[in-house]
Amino acid sequence: MIRIDAITDLAGIVQFFVWAAVVHGVVHFLFRSYPAEALRAKMGAKQRPQIHKYRKLQWELQTKERFTDERARGDEMTAAQPLTEKELKDREKQLKELGKSSKGFRFLNYFMSCGFCQAVWISLVLLLICHRFDTIWLTVASAFAYTLPCGLIIRLLVPSGDAAARSKQGGCPGGDCGGR
Repeated sequence: MIRIDAITDLAGIVQFFVWAAVVHGVVHFLFRSYPAEALRAKMGAKQRPQIHKYRKLQWELQTKERFTDERARGDEMTAAQPLTEKELKDREKQLKELGKSSKGFRFLNYFMSCGFCQAVWISLVLLLICHRFDTIWLTVASAFAYTLPCGLIIRLLVPSGDAAARSKQGGCPGGDCGGR
C-alpha cells in the first residue's frame, strides 16, 4: 500500500487507485456482505425495545406530557396528560441512564453504517500493516486520502435515493404510467 508522500509518478498514482479499489472491496466484504447485514439486523432487533423506550422518553421530555400512541401521532381528540416536575426529572434521569448504557451499541451501529468511517479505518489498518509507525501523521493522512476514491467509487456505482426511487417507479414521472 502506498502512502501519499511516495506518489511521485504515474505508477504511484495507478498504485494508489488500485489500493483504493482494494480498500473499497475490503469495506464491502466486511460491512456490506450478507453476514454483516444479518449481524446488523440481529443487533437492531435486540435493541429495538431500548430504542423505542429512548424515543418515548425524549418525546415526553419535549412535550412535557405522558406518552400515548394517539398523542404521538398527533390525534387532537386525545386529552393531554401533563407530567409533574418530579416525573420530568425522573424521565431525564432514565434518559441519561439509557443513553449511557447504549453508547457502545450506538457507536457500533454508526460504524456499521458509516461508509466513510469504514474506509478510513480499513485504510489505516492496511497502511499500518504495510508500513512502520515512523510517521504516524503521514499514515493517517494517507488513510484519509484513500477514502476519496472509495467515496467516488460508491457514488458512481451505487444509485442515489432519487435514482433508486425512479427505477422502482419504472422511470415514469410521478410513478403513474397510465395504469401499466
